[in-house]
Amino acid sequence: MARQYSSRRTLTAALVSTLITQGACTASVLSIRNQSARHHQPLCGKGLPQAILGENQLVCLDDMNTGSDPTTFSPLTHQPFCLKASSGPFCVYTNADTSSSGKAWVNHGISIITTPELASGTLNLLEHGPPTGNSKPYHVKSVTGKGLGAIATRRILRGKKALVDRVAILSAAEYPEDVSRKQVQDLLAKAVEQLPEPEMVLKLSRKGRGEEQGFSVVEDLLLSNSFLVEVGGQSLMGLFGDLARFNHACEPNTSMRFSEKTLAMTIVASRDIEPGEELTISYIDATLPYKDRQSTLQEIWGFKCTCPLCSLSRHQRRASDERRTEIQTLKQEAIELAQAGKFHDAIGISEQLIKVIGQEGLTLAIPDVYDIPAALYYHIGNLVKAREYNFLSLMALQELGPEEGSKEEEKVKKIKETLDKIEEELSV
Repeated sequence: MARQYSSRRTLTAALVSTLITQGACTASVLSIRNQSARHHQPLCGKGLPQAILGENQLVCLDDMNTGSDPTTFSPLTHQPFCLKASSGPFCVYTNADTSSSGKAWVNHGISIITTPELASGTLNLLEHGPPTGNSKPYHVKSVTGKGLGAIATRRILRGKKALVDRVAILSAAEYPEDVSRKQVQDLLAKAVEQLPEPEMVLKLSRKGRGEEQGFSVVEDLLLSNSFLVEVGGQSLMGLFGDLARFNHACEPNTSMRFSEKTLAMTIVASRDIEPGEELTISYIDATLPYKDRQSTLQEIWGFKCTCPLCSLSRHQRRASDERRTEIQTLKQEAIELAQAGKFHDAIGISEQLIKVIGQEGLTLAIPDVYDIPAALYYHIGNLVKAREYNFLSLMALQELGPEEGSKEEEKVKKIKETLDKIEEELSV
């Protein structure tokens, strides 16, 4: 059941549940949806000649009779395969080069399923890659009741990297309505087939959505093992072969950082992890109460969570749920008070929120919560307190090591700029 965070995995639970609610294409994240009618240049890849596309054919030919010479499609290793749609082609772009010569990373291959427009700004990222660092501090083995999981082989200190995993499949989450479900499934199958190690994906766990429900095996695998990531301003589904072996826990011992620059997900220990301990991630919103967590995990990934948090006694679980419900209530109160111009009241609520989050042990959520009093104190002119909370947010982010090109890195830069501005104002 290592399919959890998509198993949360991207396909975040939020995205999946939204599509289920909308009844889109049998609840499939690969549902066929309308897209804007913006014009796409009919290219089959970066720098490639104009494509000759048959009507809804899974084929892409160039008009220069270049044949199958891989160098023709550089930086790709395969001729792109496309589906023609009214809004433009959707294509599979694959680089199956596994060599690491001249690069500071080991490549497992990557297939990108998107429009030529987005691909033109994404394929250059194939020239960059995440650093490999040392060997993985874990091995994959059988875990009782969960299938396979990642087990630490040595101590991993808080803030240290446990994994840097480059995306293997990067797919659009929505497709034009004039492309059939079967054609999308064929495109996904081609994306996996062209990887240097298709079995890396095909052997992953999946929920078991079957043909009778309209799902192909690859589609089910993607739904069960993908994360929602942002590339070029668009939300895409990303399947990470190594990360897919990490199981879910409602109080995980690692956190995730995605870098748009390297197309890699970095897993960082959120506390010290001892040898023999399983490395876990969360597939869902960490602040949800017990029943909401269980229903979401069961509906989307088909399992009942038995993590330590979910295994608390009924009395302890009730107390935890009360704190989590209070967290949601306090968040909303702080926002409403601030919108009403009651900034001092909003500050009091936001500081109470931080206290409750600490009591519940939701350390991964604290950096964001510090932002509320930081902004409010600045707004009312209390620069000393604004500096204090901005500094706390900065320290929390830096302790978990923001990756280059990640949203966390961008946030660190913004906080530093804010702190510099505050120092200037205090010195006047």
